[in-house]
Amino acid sequence: MVVSCLLWGYQCDVFPVERDEEFVTKTLVPETLAFWNHVQAGTRPPPDPSDECKAAILRLFPESEPERFIESDADMDDLDSRYFVLKEQADALKAEMNGIKNEFRDRLEDAEGVAFEDGRTWTHRGKNGKRRLTPPRRAWK
Repeated sequence: MVVSCLLWGYQCDVFPVERDEEFVTKTLVPETLAFWNHVQAGTRPPPDPSDECKAAILRLFPESEPERFIESDADMDDLDSRYFVLKEQADALKAEMNGIKNEFRDRLEDAEGVAFEDGRTWTHRGKNGKRRLTPPRRAWK
């Protein structure tokens, strides 16, 4: 099978894609059927974390009705609580990551970077007193 796409608005490329039967049977078909069930029932599918979902919701409801508030329910109370728990965790993780980056900066001193045995590098490059620390790209498992 091949997939063709338009890149940068003018360049057409064709890419060969091998069929992944496991993906088709375990993911694609069930998600397609679930979506189609929503279409047939005339209901919106539940929101997901994607930017596409956010854009779709904003297209459906581009403006708010001034001074209109809805009453919260138990589900919304749970969402509110979960959001702030996750925000605290994210803030703590970001602070820890910033600490690690500062430790790299301190250890690098005036070196341009550090190289690891597996070929990954952290670099700390820049000019005019403005140096940017760049961690390696990593494929997460």
